Amino acid sequence: MAAPLRFNGTAAHRPTARSGFVENVAIDGARVQYRLAGRIGKTATIVVTGLLGVSGAYSELTDAIAEQSGRAAICIRQSRTQGIRSLSPHALLHPDGLLPQSVLGVMGDAQRKYGIELFDLLGHSMGGLAVFRATLRQLQQNSGPTIRSIHLLEAAGTTEDWLLTYALHAPKMLSEARQVAQRSPQLGVELLGFIARNPLRLAGETLHTSLSRLDPQKLHDIGRQGIRTTAVNYVRDPWLPGLAAEQRIGQAVDVFTLGNPEVAGHFAPQLYPEAVAAEYLQTRSLVS
Repeated sequence: MAAPLRFNGTAAHRPTARSGFVENVAIDGARVQYRLAGRIGKTATIVVTGLLGVSGAYSELTDAIAEQSGRAAICIRQSRTQGIRSLSPHALLHPDGLLPQSVLGVMGDAQRKYGIELFDLLGHSMGGLAVFRATLRQLQQNSGPTIRSIHLLEAAGTTEDWLLTYALHAPKMLSEARQVAQRSPQLGVELLGFIARNPLRLAGETLHTSLSRLDPQKLHDIGRQGIRTTAVNYVRDPWLPGLAAEQRIGQAVDVFTLGNPEVAGHFAPQLYPEAVAAEYLQTRSLVS
């Protein structure tokens, strides 16, 4: 039997799926939390949340990945409080720094504390952009933990007319949000609290994400550096339609998949966590 791990001098046995503990990382004046589930080994999946991505919104997906893979899965929680820079005009106009920094910071922390060496990054919606940018930064720095693969799930910036599509389909998005809140009232309360604590950052992130585009050439270049790339979009996603995403980035990744046709909407990780986890693991297996 493996010796128990020790955190801050206290013995703790290796956790199994559906158990979790929270760590904190200070990044750019903000306190970023991450939750680890599953059995700790040399590899782990990091789930990078979308806009309003409080931990509860992705906990079921994270647990499902840990259970189905038998490996560790980590969920990054958006910072609870805004740091000083988050209130500055520069941060408001360039809000794309904190979440990619959070990804790299959590990778480094997990490597130091738990000996995890290889990371598969799964980014949903705005988190897809964060995964893309974090990977570019990591390649530029040429140091730190190793990113083995990136997986873009309904990633923002993968269609040309994102802002127009969002405006046209806002009623459908609100209807989906109500379904999520009805499925988990506690999550609805958590989301409202997050909005109240981070209004400026959310405004900046919403605007920036609306105007951002994921560069297919840079995505292709990531693959040329030895990092495997996959993407899943759903045909019935009103916000980021799968066929439009396939046209833009389908040739730039190793594997592009139009996901399970039974999965409807942009909030797939919240409404269909086990199905999304299975699809992610199946797609990742194609490039392993």
